Formats: sequence, C-alpha cells, structure tokens
Amino acid sequence: MPAEAYAGGASSTSQNLTGQRVYGAPRWILNLGGSYRWAWNDRLSQSVAANYSWRDWAFGYVDNSIYSRIPAYGLLNLSTTWQYAVAGANQVELSLWPRNALDKKYLLATQPTIQGAYTGAVGAPRTIGVTLRYNFS
Repeated sequence: MPAEAYAGGASSTSQNLTGQRVYGAPRWILNLGGSYRWAWNDRLSQSVAANYSWRDWAFGYVDNSIYSRIPAYGLLNLSTTWQYAVAGANQVELSLWPRNALDKKYLLATQPTIQGAYTGAVGAPRTIGVTLRYNFS
C-alpha cells in the first residue's frame, strides 16, 4: 500500500492498480543523437558526437505512491574521437567523453522504508573519461 493510504487510516494490505501506469515505465522516452566525422589528412580523422536522452516521469516503486514518483529528466552525453591509421587497416583511437555533461541530478528508483518515508537511488553524476583503443584488422 502507498504511504498516503495509511495516512487515511487504511488497514488493507492489498491494492488494485488496474489501469494505472506500470512502475518504472515512463509514458514517453525520447532519444536524439548525431555525429560528424572529418579527415585531417590521409591517416588522421576526428569525429564528434552528441546524444540526448529524456524520460518522462515514472513511479519508482510498485505501490505507485505519489511519494515514489521520479520526475522527468534528460541527460546529455558528448564525445570526440581521433582515429589514426597505423599500418594497413589497423587504427589507434583516442576518445574523450563526458557522460551526463550537464551534471543533472536524477533518481533511478525509490523504495519505502519501515517508517513510511521513501529513499531513492540516485543516478551517476557527471563523469569524464578517456578511452584508448587499438583496432586490429
């Protein structure tokens, strides 16, 4: 039962969620992305990419409590990659990428506590990384 049901003195331990949203499933999800690549010379090229992912609000726990509701949020991921042709079709790639570039604070899930409050699992903060890869052919 959701926490708000107990505030009204409810004593039932069952709940009918017929016709309501499934928890953890937002009504809308939007993903946009694009990339562009160009050559600096015969051996060196660079690409840039941007991806934006937006999720509508969703319930964060199976009881569909208003207190478990996860607000809508959007995340921006960026990257730039340099590719250098070594020998034949072999390539060295160096990528620089920030995830959650705007450092958005967001929840992944919620769960009620014994006291009737809700706790939340937060999403990853801005993360910046570098990837070095060698592609064999």
